[in-house]
Formats: sequence, structure tokens, C-alpha cells
Amino acid sequence: MYRKIIQSAIQFIRTEPVLVASCVLALVSMTQVPPDSGYADYINVRVIAILAGLMIVMTGLRNHGFFTLCAGRLLSKTRGAVSSAFVLVFLCFFFSMLITNDVALITFVPLTIELLGIMNRRDLCVRVVALQTIASNLGSMLTPVGNPQNLYLYELMGISFRQFVGFMAVPAALSAALLIAAVLLSVAACNGRHHMEDIEGSTFCGGRTADDDKPAKITALYIALFAVNVSAVLNLVPYYIAFAVTAVICGIADRKSLKIDYSLLATFAAFFIFIGNVGRIDFVADTLRQYVEGRELEAGIVISQFISNVPAAILLSGFTGNFRSLLYGVSAGGLGTLIASMANLISYKYIVRDSPSEAGSYIRVFTLQCMFFLVPLYIVMKVISGL
Repeated sequence: MYRKIIQSAIQFIRTEPVLVASCVLALVSMTQVPPDSGYADYINVRVIAILAGLMIVMTGLRNHGFFTLCAGRLLSKTRGAVSSAFVLVFLCFFFSMLITNDVALITFVPLTIELLGIMNRRDLCVRVVALQTIASNLGSMLTPVGNPQNLYLYELMGISFRQFVGFMAVPAALSAALLIAAVLLSVAACNGRHHMEDIEGSTFCGGRTADDDKPAKITALYIALFAVNVSAVLNLVPYYIAFAVTAVICGIADRKSLKIDYSLLATFAAFFIFIGNVGRIDFVADTLRQYVEGRELEAGIVISQFISNVPAAILLSGFTGNFRSLLYGVSAGGLGTLIASMANLISYKYIVRDSPSEAGSYIRVFTLQCMFFLVPLYIVMKVISGL
């Protein structure tokens, strides 16, 4: 019995290392600051509610094949590996702005592996999937709903949607230009004498389309709910109403959409407690503030490599008021190690599941590609953060 409990605990730690770490930090901080009435102000309920609502909607749309249907229609216009690679990479780049980087990769990476297999171009799989991962991280930084850390920092910054996009427009535009160059260098350069099958985009993905699974009414419903949740982000609708409407309607119409990543929400809550407590320990708070202030960009990049950019954003935000530079830091910080962004692990797991022998090759290719993007992005972000 005890052995099973221990094995289950080990498996849980391996599956949810960030959640476990955040909970441990929260518990340790509670030994220094015992629970009191001040805890009520720690957790940003608005951010968690909006994030949960968006996750429910995205899960529903993905389950009903909406995104793969869109991809299939775009890919039906392509011929050959290079044009398909451009579409697959930029699908992740643009869709991640609205459906988050995680959902973009969960949707399009399996599609990519299947498509390249049909085209007899499995040799390009590692390169294309690595670029898709980078594209999802970089595209998602443009909007507040692109990833969890954006939504959190957007709330703290107290700026308009337009201002947020304005802050991120230059890095996003540079990212798009770098992606074009990377596809040409990494994919087109390897497009040698390989036999390729021309296929119609509608013939892959197991033949599934959104219309096969659920009526168009369900898709329309989810799109409407997405608009409701974006309205909550823009403060046009109270967040609690948006979440309640989303949870109730989806609970009635499609309970599968409620199966979201609750561990991410729990991680947010645990880090909120940790940061709240640390902020009340003067010595620790002052030390961290001295390290972070004036180095938000660098701190965001470095800390993200070890704990991922979502926890890094929450952690560092407690010790600086320069949220714009911190936003740049954690956005670029998703590039680098596999744990720099939890989205990076999604692609890695798909590669390993499909071809275990490619694991080492994927890590090398992904790391090198990240450096190609990270250096110019850091330089540009450093310049514009001082403007």
C-alpha cells in the first residue's frame, strides 16, 4: 500500500513539477507568515477566473476540431514541404495570439507530424516542430490572451488592449521576420532530393473535421463565449459573469470542455500566496527588489529558464513596478530550455512519443533555433524598453 502511495507521489511530482514546487514554496512561506486576514488580498481571482474561462472555450473548440478544420483548409492550398512548413509554423504564430501557445501546439504539432509523414518528409519533423514551438511562444506575446503571463501582467499594468498590443508590436514583427528567415534557412535549405507526396490539406488529421463531430451550432456557441471572455479581459463585462456564463453553458452543452489544466490555475494560486508572504518579509523582499529593479528584462529571461516564464512573471512582479520590461523578459524567456515555457514541453513530448530516438536531436535543434531568435529579440527589447 505504502509503495503504491510513494509511486503515485513520485509520478505526480514528475507530471506536475512546477505545481509541486509552487506549493512547496507557498507552504514554506506560510511558516514565516502564518495565515491571517492579509491572505485574502493575495490571490488575483479576476485573473484566474478569466484564464479558466478562456481555457474552457479553447478546449471546447479544439475538441470539436475547429482549429484543425481551419488548418486543413489553408494547407489544401499548399504543395510541397516548404510551403507547408510556412503554413504550419505561421498557423502556430497567429493562432497563439488568440487561443494561447499551449492550445496552438496541442492542436497543430500532431497535425504536423502526421502531415510530414504522409508527404514522406519525416526528416523535417524535428526542425518544423521546433519552429512551431518558437512561433507559438512569440506569437502569443502580442495579445493579453495569448498566454497566462500576459493576462496576469496586463491586469497589473492597468493599460488598454491597444496599448498592450502597441508595446508588443515591434517584438512580434521582428519575430515574424525571423521566423520567415528561419524557415528558409532550416527547412528550405534541407529541401533536397526527397520524394514528396502532394496532398490536399483536407485528407489528413484522420479525416476528422469540425462538422463530423458536432453541429456548427456548437462551434458558433464557443465562438460567442470566446467573445464574452475577451470582453471580460477588456473590462466590458464583469469577469465573474463571463466565467459563470461560460461554466454553466459548457457544463450543460459539453462537459468535456470543462476538462482543462486545473494544475495551472493551482500553480497561480500557490505563487500568489508565496509572493504575498515574501512581500511581508522585509529582508527577503528588499534583497529581491534590489536584484530585480533595473534588470527586469534580464531577470525575466534568466529566471524563466529554470522555473518557466509563467511562474517567473508572477514571482518577479512582486518586486518591481516596471511591468513592461518584465513583460519583455518573460516573453523572450520562453526561448531557451525545455522548461523555459511549459509549451516547450508539449512539443517535446509529441516528438518523443512519435520517435524516441529523435529526443536528443530535437533538444539540440530547438536550443540552437532559440538562440537565433533570442539574441536579436533581447537587443531590440533592451532598446525599446528604455524608450
